[in-house]
Amino acid sequence: MKKTEYLYIGMDVHKETHTAVLMTYMEERIGDIEIQNNLKGFQRLTAYVEKCQKKQQNEELTPLYGLEDVTRFGRNLAIYLLEKEYIVKEVNSALSYIERMNYPTMKKNDTWDAQCVCAVLMRRYEILPDADPKDLLLDNETACPQEKCACKDEISVATTVP
Repeated sequence: MKKTEYLYIGMDVHKETHTAVLMTYMEERIGDIEIQNNLKGFQRLTAYVEKCQKKQQNEELTPLYGLEDVTRFGRNLAIYLLEKEYIVKEVNSALSYIERMNYPTMKKNDTWDAQCVCAVLMRRYEILPDADPKDLLLDNETACPQEKCACKDEISVATTVP
């Protein structure tokens, strides 16, 4: 995998909206977009990425997505992108935090956070884990297997584990 073959998309994900920053391997920022955390927003994101590829006259660049969270707020986006057969990597928020602290600036906003995610993605994509938005569910028996467990009634039937 050559770094020059990708269009890097760093994503700062939240409950309601996600922010994406698109960069080349030379760390040239070619665009950013804020989308809603729903199917329409996801479609808008992929259309925007395609538009940026055409604008750069470089449609052979493979989009490479880096999401800060693939299990909670970014789960649906990760699933959507994986179903569309895009490459999606999970970027640990500690890594993007360290990236952000490397700059002598006080700015803290979603676009800057997404750019830091993108920078981590570019530099470490080989070692970043592939996104795997699995749902881990526990039922009462799994969570509390003892017959007379005192907490059994307090555990919901399907508790999602982060």
